[in-house]
Amino acid sequence: MPNHHPETKENEYYCYNVKAEKGIPLRLRSLKTVRLGKQAYDLDGKKISTDYMLPLFVSKNELNTLNNIHEQELKEIRSK
Repeated sequence: MPNHHPETKENEYYCYNVKAEKGIPLRLRSLKTVRLGKQAYDLDGKKISTDYMLPLFVSKNELNTLNNIHEQELKEIRSK
């Protein structure tokens, strides 16, 4: 899947959109390079209200850590 977002910086990965009111998810706040962007887009490239969603980015150097966090979260969900 292409990783295109106009706010993506060099050596950075656009992850997904998050709810603006919640900000960076608690489980990801340990990542040193995680950040929110200014404008989220839907799958058709249309702008989403910044009051509703914001894009989340992380350095490519932390992708393995991000994936490990998501895998652990899935294990916890599946064990319930």
